[in-house]
Amino acid sequence: MVLTYPSPQYQEFLREHDPNEIQIIDNIVLLEELLNEARMAGFSLKHYSLENVWMRNQYVHCVFQTLASITPASPGARPIRIVSDLSSAFKKWVLVPYRRHKYISRVFRQSK
Repeated sequence: MVLTYPSPQYQEFLREHDPNEIQIIDNIVLLEELLNEARMAGFSLKHYSLENVWMRNQYVHCVFQTLASITPASPGARPIRIVSDLSSAFKKWVLVPYRRHKYISRVFRQSK
């Protein structure tokens, strides 16, 4: 199970600096509460990170796995590299074309 949501730090920032941006569904989700709920539902935390979007540590990304899925890996098992694949695709299809436009095409375009 994958969760992504605004970080507690970001929610506090909005409450203090821009309360009009807070939506009715925006709640502060603390890690302790999330872990308790997940444990009661039969999940354990596999990954937790704070991610920068427009601001530093704006979002939380969590990956949970079922407790039953925690077993020894077989010798030939290859880990799934979804994040790495997504990162590579983002660079190839978004970042590189954007930088090419910004730093090459725009700078060296011929004036009419």
